[in-house]
Formats: sequence, C-alpha cells, structure tokens
Amino acid sequence: MITQKLIIRLLLLSVVLSVALSVLVATGHLLRSMDDLLWGAILLRTALAVGIVWLITLLSLLLAVAVRVVGTGDLAEATPPDVPNEKTRE
Repeated sequence: MITQKLIIRLLLLSVVLSVALSVLVATGHLLRSMDDLLWGAILLRTALAVGIVWLITLLSLLLAVAVRVVGTGDLAEATPPDVPNEKTRE
C-alpha cells in the first residue's frame, strides 16, 4: 500500500535532488572554466550520479501516485452529476 507519507518523502527528495544537481553542475562548470579540471570533472561525475538518482526518484514518484490512484478505484466508480437533459424538460 502506498501511503501519503511515502509520496511526500519522494516529492521532497525529488526537490532536494534537483537543487543539488543544479549546484553540482554549475560548480563543476565554474571550476572547469577556472582551469581546475580535476575537481570540475569530479563534480560533474557526481552530478551525473545525482541526476540518475533524481530520475529514479521521479519515476518512483510517478509509479507511486499511479498505484495509489488505481488502488482507490474512484476513477471507475465516478459518475457524472445528474443533470437534466433539455429534451426531458419539455
């Protein structure tokens, strides 16, 4: 069962990872432009790893929300409101 707590944790993790990814990429490129090739490459490789984890987190979040929606069964049982038709009024 997918809990609300799990979905919130995945959402927060995806936000934190996206910020960390941006900082790592920007710092890596800054260091490479300042001719510090070693640490620039290290930060960019770390950014690649964080990006892969971020992608996995986003896919997990998508699947968790999908399983939760399908598991509730509200979609199949939802009926439109009973609105009278124009032809039935006459």
